[in-house]
Amino acid sequence: MRIAKTTNGSPSLLWTLSPLLVVSLALSACSKSNVGSQPKASADALTEQNRLLLAENEKLAERVRTSEAADAEATATLAEVQASLEEIRGKELKILRKTLDVTREGQARTSTREMLADELATIRSAIRKNLDRIASLERERKADGRKMASLQTLVDELKRSLEEKDVTIATLEKTVFELNDRVREQESVILVKDTLLREKDDVIATRTREVNTAFVAVADKKTLKEKGVVEKKGSILGLGGAWQETGKYDPQVFREIDTTVEAELTIPAPAEKVRVLPGHPEESYQIVSGGPSSSTLKVTDREAFWRDSRYLVVMIPN
Repeated sequence: MRIAKTTNGSPSLLWTLSPLLVVSLALSACSKSNVGSQPKASADALTEQNRLLLAENEKLAERVRTSEAADAEATATLAEVQASLEEIRGKELKILRKTLDVTREGQARTSTREMLADELATIRSAIRKNLDRIASLERERKADGRKMASLQTLVDELKRSLEEKDVTIATLEKTVFELNDRVREQESVILVKDTLLREKDDVIATRTREVNTAFVAVADKKTLKEKGVVEKKGSILGLGGAWQETGKYDPQVFREIDTTVEAELTIPAPAEKVRVLPGHPEESYQIVSGGPSSSTLKVTDREAFWRDSRYLVVMIPN
């Protein structure tokens, strides 16, 4: 006779119930052989007893089928958890390598740090989900009064592995968090340094612009005098004397130039009629004729020309 077994290797309830079936059948046989000699009430009692025994046997058989189905479901659940654990191990190894690389480099791009944090959160979620599945399975088995038996070893191993991974992921999360702190500190220091450098660059640029900036006024004597830009000094009774700058700045007369760029100035007057007011050494420039009505002032020594005055006044005929 074949012995039915459950998934954990123990004889099923069907084998346990076999003696009940034998007794039931024997009683049935006896009732048939003696039906003529025994009272009808006794025969009916045996028939009812036989029916009850068969019904009980069916209930027990159903319990066996339910138990086997539950064992199969538990085995499938644990197999899924085990497969998920292997996937978690693979992801953990990749993140560990990335974290070590970032740690050795001392800093990482923001996108890399955010990516590591997101992947760690995903793994942590998977670990929690699998631990919950195992806990739920154990609660169900306990509520039904069934033990995990041969599955318990696998359950304990999976729980231990998942809990270890949870600790490892927590450590990696702490590492990434500390790395973020260090990077933020470095970024703050770099930001301060960059700000100082930009401020210094701005100061240098401003000073350089100021040093290289000059103001030029090319106009006739009448205009320059009316604007108060020039005045005649040293004259006696209106005779003699020389035109000199007053130091007054009028934006309607002067224009700003970059001395490093403009070394030549076009003047709308013949060379012999052009007068450069004192303040610029004659040896630092020359006036080149451009025809009967134009000329060009060429600065030959920029430093010497602009050393004593950043204002150039060129007087031309009215």
